[in-house]
Amino acid sequence: ELVEKAAEPLRIPMELRGQELRIDIREETFTGDLAWTAEALSNVLKNCMEHTPEGGEITVTAAENAIYTELRIADNGPGIDKEDLPHLFERFYKVDKSHAQSSSKGTGLGLAIAKEIVRMHGAHIEVFSQVNVGTRFVVTFPAEAVIREEIQS
Repeated sequence: ELVEKAAEPLRIPMELRGQELRIDIREETFTGDLAWTAEALSNVLKNCMEHTPEGGEITVTAAENAIYTELRIADNGPGIDKEDLPHLFERFYKVDKSHAQSSSKGTGLGLAIAKEIVRMHGAHIEVFSQVNVGTRFVVTFPAEAVIREEIQS
């Protein structure tokens, strides 16, 4: 339900780009604010969509154990240079267009917002990327995710 809600506003733009969204999640559990967490995941999915070529693929998988639930969102886009990775979740940060392969006109806020929402659930988000291979975001929620601060709408 969480991933479907996050993906809903991106379905048509992905279809127009000929991108495929594959969701391979069994009945994993998540405890937290559905609307805000869907917003965070939507920001990550949007980033993947914008940086994945026409006809590309974005996959979402999950794993769960007694300690955490992990969501993995991966694309087969151009990847991110290693010097950009440490800054990716900073507000207003944009990958240098001189070596980026994306035509994204984003504000540089989406991933910063995603990180903050995830943090408020006592969780964390990481990014792994390889140029010319793709990028993978991993969001790890504690088994009993608790919102650390009140999220105001």
